[in-house]
Amino acid sequence: MNHLRHRFAQLAVREDAQIDLLEGALLVAAEEDPALDLDEARAAVQALGLEASEVLAGAEDFFHAIWTINRLLYDEVGLYGDTEAYDDPENSLVHKVLERGRGIPITLSLIYREVARQAGFHVEGVALPGHYVLRWTDDWGHTFVDPFHRGRVVTRDDLARLLRERFGPRARLLDEHLLPATARQTLSRLLVNLKRIYVRREQYARALRCSERLLLLNPDATSEKRDRGLLYRRTGQREAAIHDLRGYLLERPGASDAPRIRRLLQTLLQQRSAEG
Repeated sequence: MNHLRHRFAQLAVREDAQIDLLEGALLVAAEEDPALDLDEARAAVQALGLEASEVLAGAEDFFHAIWTINRLLYDEVGLYGDTEAYDDPENSLVHKVLERGRGIPITLSLIYREVARQAGFHVEGVALPGHYVLRWTDDWGHTFVDPFHRGRVVTRDDLARLLRERFGPRARLLDEHLLPATARQTLSRLLVNLKRIYVRREQYARALRCSERLLLLNPDATSEKRDRGLLYRRTGQREAAIHDLRGYLLERPGASDAPRIRRLLQTLLQQRSAEG
């Protein structure tokens, strides 16, 4: 296990409230980009938070705070939601988002959250199906902010409409969709995004790294063990694939994909037997 994976493993076993979300996101990025200087990247985000906190010192007005942070991140830094190359893997790496100025909802939200929290405001992530926004809490209650769309304040009706646009007219926004996402849930979502991108690009070794880290965060995720087994197979690691796929079938013998996994496992076992 390399030092970056070791650090991520140490972070993954912490109680959720003790997980530093920015540290986790940067560790994800560092394993994808070995040239990343973790301290430098963290300092870049913290510098933005310091600038916002200096401007907002003593301010309590929500809309003034939103306007100030939006001006800093979108007008001065030049961040924006990447609608043209949404599935570019660099959109999932926090330091690359800052360098290139564009990102996806979850990474833009991570940066926005850190800046707002450093400025003294209570801001949490909300992992909607298909989208990620922020929930800003003050004496007036909860307000939702969409960092992908330049920090726009959005209502519950806006979010419900977004779900219908993405998933069809029968999609419904539930109360549970608006609960704060834990750090573990957010890092898992970030890694799932990356894994899917790499699988579509047939970059299976990179996808495998994502799967391995997902299992550090969620050791009991049976479906992820299956995915890791499939990726072990794709990367020529037959014994590891057999172990994971056999374990999946033992835990989920009645799963809808169990017949397909059994056939694949049988093929792997026959290959091993044929080679003696």
